[in-house]
Amino acid sequence: MQKPFVVFLGANCFDEYYLTEGELAPGNKLMAEFRSKEVGGMIANAASVFAGYGGCACMMDFLDASPESDELMRAMQGYGIHPAAISREPHYQNGKCMILLSKDGERTILVVEPKQKTYVLNQEQKQLLTECAFLYTTISDLKKLQDYQQALSAAFAGGARLALDVESTSFSGSADLALIQEAELVFVNQSALKKMQAACGTQVLEALRQKVPILVLTKGAQGSQIFRGAESYAIPAFPAQVVDTTGAGDTFNASFLFAHMMAWGLLECGRFASAAASEKIARFGARAGVRPLADILKRLEAENAKG
Repeated sequence: MQKPFVVFLGANCFDEYYLTEGELAPGNKLMAEFRSKEVGGMIANAASVFAGYGGCACMMDFLDASPESDELMRAMQGYGIHPAAISREPHYQNGKCMILLSKDGERTILVVEPKQKTYVLNQEQKQLLTECAFLYTTISDLKKLQDYQQALSAAFAGGARLALDVESTSFSGSADLALIQEAELVFVNQSALKKMQAACGTQVLEALRQKVPILVLTKGAQGSQIFRGAESYAIPAFPAQVVDTTGAGDTFNASFLFAHMMAWGLLECGRFASAAASEKIARFGARAGVRPLADILKRLEAENAKG
C-alpha cells in the first residue's frame, strides 16, 4: 500500500434521510417524509474526503456477508478507499443511521448500533496498524477492538500516531481522558465538550491543552479554535447557504488531517478545513464533502482574498 497512509477505524453504513418540519422531543409525534438512502458512516465519510484529496485511506471495519455490504464495499472503492482492513463474517451485523433533516438544513441523527460490541483483529489488520502514519477513529470505535490497548501500543511502536474524533456519543466518562491524552490530534465538538465538562469539571479543556499536542475545538457556525501548547488560533466558519450539515464535522476533520500531514501550519490547516466544511454544508448528503483538492484550494484563495 502507498505510504504514508491513514487507517480509518469505524463503521460503514447506510444513511436513511427523512424530511421533517419539527424537532424530535420526548412525547412528541413527528411526521417525516422519506427522501433517500445514501452511503454514510462518520469515519467512512472522513475517509472518503481524505481520499478525495489524493490521500491514501485504508478503511478498517467489520461487515456482514450480505449484498448490502457488497454495495458498501463497492462504494468504498468508488471513493478511492483501500479495503485491505475490512473483515467480513456472516455473524457480524451492520449498523445504520436515520437522519431527520429540517428545512434549515440542520439534522437529528439516530444511530442504530450493531448488537456485537467487540471485534477481534485479524493478522492483516494488526499489520496495517503498525504500518500506518495515523489511526483516525473515535473512542467508542477503538474500544470495540478486543485488547485495544495492546493494538494501540503496537501501532505506536510502529510509528503510528492517533487522531481522535471525540463526539458526545463516544465519550463515556472521565476514564476516557487517559485515552484522549494518547492522541497527537484531537477534535472535540461543542456537545462533546459540554459532556466532558459535566463529567470532568469545567477546566477539562485547559487540562487537555496541556496534554494533547494539537487540540481542535469545533463550534459549528461559530468556527473553530486550534490549540497547541500556548498557541491558539481562532478560525471563522466561512459563509455558505446551508442545505445539509450532515458530515460537516467529518469533512472538517479529514481536511485538517490531510493538511496536517502535508506539513502545513496550523492556521492554514484550520482555514483549509473550514473552507471544505463550508462547501459541504451547501450540498445534500454526508459524502457531499468529497471534493477535489483544487476546488477547496480555490475556495480558500477566495476567502483569503477578502482579508
